[in-house]
Amino acid sequence: VAVAGDAIGRAFVRRGTGGVGRARHVEGPRTEPRLGHVRPGRGGVCSDENHEGQAYDEGAHPSSVSLLSSRHTVTALLFLALVLRIAAVEINPPGSALYSDMANYTGIADKILEGDWSASHFLPAIGFSLIVAAFKRVFTNWSGALAIYHVVISTATVWLVWKSATRAFGEKVGVLSLALAAIHVPWIVLTAVALSETTFTFQMAV
Repeated sequence: VAVAGDAIGRAFVRRGTGGVGRARHVEGPRTEPRLGHVRPGRGGVCSDENHEGQAYDEGAHPSSVSLLSSRHTVTALLFLALVLRIAAVEINPPGSALYSDMANYTGIADKILEGDWSASHFLPAIGFSLIVAAFKRVFTNWSGALAIYHVVISTATVWLVWKSATRAFGEKVGVLSLALAAIHVPWIVLTAVALSETTFTFQMAV
């Protein structure tokens, strides 16, 4: 039985030429690997179709970072700052209510126009009294001229805040600073009164 089994085994492995054959490894059909890309921050591979879908979603729904760096956002916030300040001076023109320091500034301006100079004029911010005196000399409606002046330099202050913050801390912080400056209530209110703070704030921003 052993001899017969050995003969059968040899006959199985022999080839027609009489040599000893070797078992061949039969490979299945080869498949090419799909090209993909590594998803950032995850270490997984995603297909091109998924990548295109993701790119479409990101284009349709921009991230908060892209919104903060958008020029349209900056323009909209500057326009908002301008509108709020125009509304403030329309509701309360700077010359409509003169009391306390406002009455002092305009009183000094009147005395300067009359040629009456006094050392006490330099106790408050004499520069603002000179501005009021110039508006009273040039314009019939000096309150309206002062309102336009305040709106322009207050909006310019907001723009300067944005430029300074962007240069120092980047676009995201710059736009956030712009948003805060645009709706900063004290700056809006001070635009509508005859006080030196709006001019002083602009000078500090410069």
